[in-house]
Amino acid sequence: AEFDCFLLDMDGVLWAGGDTIPGAKEAVARLRGAGKRVLFVTNNSAKSRRQVTASLHKRGFEVSEDEVVTSGWAAARFLAAHSPKVTCAYV
Repeated sequence: AEFDCFLLDMDGVLWAGGDTIPGAKEAVARLRGAGKRVLFVTNNSAKSRRQVTASLHKRGFEVSEDEVVTSGWAAARFLAAHSPKVTCAYV
C-alpha cells in the first residue's frame, strides 16, 4: 500500500531525551523527497505549536508550524467545530 501522508510522533521517534535519533532527519527528508506530506504530532499539550516548531528547528528539522499538531491544538479545533459556544477549556 502507498501512503501520501505520514504522522510522526516526536518523543521516542524523532528524538529520545535530548538526543535526535540517528537517521530521523534523513528519513523525513526522504519522505518529503518522495512527495509525501509529513506531519509532526504530540500528545503533549504543555507547549504551543510555535514552541514545538522551534524545538524541531533547534534539532535541525525543517518544519513549518502548519505541519505541527499538538493535542491541545487538536482539542481546541474539535471544540471550535463541534461546540462553538465553549469559550474556555483546560487540556
